[in-house]
Amino acid sequence: MNGRNVNEEHIMTSLEIIEIRSRASMRGRLEKELCRIAADVENAQEAEHVRVFAHGVMDADFSVHILWPAQHIPSEGSAIGLRLLRVLREYGLLHHSVWVLRCPMNERKQQ
Repeated sequence: MNGRNVNEEHIMTSLEIIEIRSRASMRGRLEKELCRIAADVENAQEAEHVRVFAHGVMDADFSVHILWPAQHIPSEGSAIGLRLLRVLREYGLLHHSVWVLRCPMNERKQQ
């Protein structure tokens, strides 16, 4: 270990989620745009992980998950998250939230 408390390393891990509810007619265009954005953010190493999920039933609903390790994200979201909101606004209804990891499950494995 590097002298830091395992909890301190993980307590600030944040997950930023942007949910998009769009029209079925925009699904294909939106999915391509989301995948392009996710690849751009990951390639630029702006976030640890960016994942795009499609709803299991609602065909034109998507969720973008941005994982931020050991980094404080303001409650209003990161610069990348806010930029995504501006880009995605034209596609439909948006919901944006920031979550902070409290109980890391892999803590035992690292000790």
